[in-house]
Amino acid sequence: MTAIVGIYRLDGKTVTPFELQRMTDRLAHRGPDGAGAWHDGAIGLGHCMLWTTPESLHERLPLVSNDGLRVITADARIDNRDELLAAFGLTSAPPDHRPDSALILASYERWGESCVDHLLGDFAFAIWDNNRQHLFCARDHMGVKPFFYFHSDDVFAFASEIKALFCLPEVPKRVNEEHIASFLASEDTDRRRTAYADVCRLPAAHVLTVRTNELRFHHYWSLDPSRELSLASDEEYAQQFHDIFMEAVRCRLRSAYPVGSHLSGGLDSSSVVCAVRKARKQQSDEDTALHTPLHTFSAIFDDVPESDERSYINTVLAQGDIEPHYVRADRIGTLSDIERMLWHEEEPFEIPNLFISWELSRAASDVGVRVLFDGESGDTVLSHARGWLVEFARTGKWGTLLTELNARAQVTNKSRYQLVIYGLVLPLLRSRIPKIWRRIRKDPITSSNLAFIAAPFAKRMRLEDQIETNRLQESARSRPREQHFASLNIAFVQDIFEVLDREAAAFSLEFRHPFYDRRLVEFCLALPVEQKLRHGYTRYVLRNALASCLPDDIRRRGSKANLSPNFDRSFLLFDRARIESLYQDTPATNAYVNLARVRAAYNDCQNGRTSVTFMLWKVAVLASWLKQTRGVALKENNCFDFDAN
Repeated sequence: MTAIVGIYRLDGKTVTPFELQRMTDRLAHRGPDGAGAWHDGAIGLGHCMLWTTPESLHERLPLVSNDGLRVITADARIDNRDELLAAFGLTSAPPDHRPDSALILASYERWGESCVDHLLGDFAFAIWDNNRQHLFCARDHMGVKPFFYFHSDDVFAFASEIKALFCLPEVPKRVNEEHIASFLASEDTDRRRTAYADVCRLPAAHVLTVRTNELRFHHYWSLDPSRELSLASDEEYAQQFHDIFMEAVRCRLRSAYPVGSHLSGGLDSSSVVCAVRKARKQQSDEDTALHTPLHTFSAIFDDVPESDERSYINTVLAQGDIEPHYVRADRIGTLSDIERMLWHEEEPFEIPNLFISWELSRAASDVGVRVLFDGESGDTVLSHARGWLVEFARTGKWGTLLTELNARAQVTNKSRYQLVIYGLVLPLLRSRIPKIWRRIRKDPITSSNLAFIAAPFAKRMRLEDQIETNRLQESARSRPREQHFASLNIAFVQDIFEVLDREAAAFSLEFRHPFYDRRLVEFCLALPVEQKLRHGYTRYVLRNALASCLPDDIRRRGSKANLSPNFDRSFLLFDRARIESLYQDTPATNAYVNLARVRAAYNDCQNGRTSVTFMLWKVAVLASWLKQTRGVALKENNCFDFDAN
């Protein structure tokens, strides 16, 4: 977790140290361990450092090549270091004196713009190549590391966070109404768009080459939805998953500081904690950072027992070598720290339980953790096994269909009738007659969302057409692997990583996501459906592969935590005065939201007559963001100066 910034004046004007310093100062929270800058004529690069890995303790950025012709600034953790060190003949030098940025630069010198094909890990970087007179920018495969940019005829500027770009007077702060419409309707499909009309994000798995008269994008990697593994037995699938997953954990363990992990008690976070614990035991005794206990951070809900997972958390903790920390998530308002959260997040966000994760990050920072493992969306990587009944029926596996139907009913405590209707009949209707299906059955969630959006705005943004198009595309994906592939490529996955990245930056942390290791994602997508659903259990291959370290109570879970009761309670119980003030008429909010409808629904929720708290919360987040954005836009220096501390 560091910060990168850069300015390339396409009109040939000189970049000044003052401009770079303003940008790095604005992102100092991302890198409290020092800042650096380099500039030469029309190009300038900057960096803020957060030490996390042993190699980063010796890293100084921006880094200039030995011949002085190339310069790099990077926010990166490279996981195939041994392979690259061997390729460059650098194995004789102490490895911790070869920072990741130096390996990226050496890769660029060896392979040019195809260097990204040889890198494994999480990264966002920019390299100025004086010979070629271009700026080469890249973002990692899954979009874990952020990269935002502004481009005009006169200047190209980039940064890890949008607020640094607003330190340049050329960058406007115009609200992007398309983004707001997508946020309110939960229909965002554009991986390049941001909440600001003139600021873009470089999508995951893309590189961007900038010259004085050209911006050239290249999508350098994508998943292959046609690939399917065919191994001889369940044991072979389990062994390969185990080896890849443990390697994904192992290569993320590099840390010069105490290591922690989220532990919710669910299958994903418990798998990560157990794998981290196992990998740490296997590490060399020379790695002193691993002599400290593994810290875990868990939300508990004494006042909302239906959301509490303490029994499963304790099952993992009973294995030992873990120092647990707890946050009483039932005592936190969903909007209690919203101003500071939005200053860091910069855009309206759609993760309702971020207020819990925020406090877990605070707890991690308080005990000196800098590296925090996370099991975010592991079920997406492994697949939710949607469409499994349809697939068994389509391929004529009637015996398997009946067996899994009975097993799934037992695991989930649902009737076979429910599973047949919702897992077979309705998906077939959606895929075979999607247009008719959409006419006879409107999505109740979508209809509810639209009711809260100002009608003129929804009409101007053609939201109903956008929703209809998206639903037809979803209906066309009837095969489980098609659905799995789509779930890994939606904009929301990239959005989650950016939200979590900026949360981590607020507390000088770096999140690490072993489930989103490129090798593991490729492997899981290629699994046959029987490895994604077996004996009534989804994520079967994971449960089978980690049998040696994952407690049976966790492996045999057929459900996951329901945090909705706590969210509903926290939204309605805490911060009432703040919420009601956000629902007052203002020109900005009225332009996008039907506030009369919002206030009526909020009163109904308070009186227990309805429950649309998620949409009401989104309106409150948007209203708070509009209020905050309007305030900073009036500052004469055109730079965010809200005191986040």
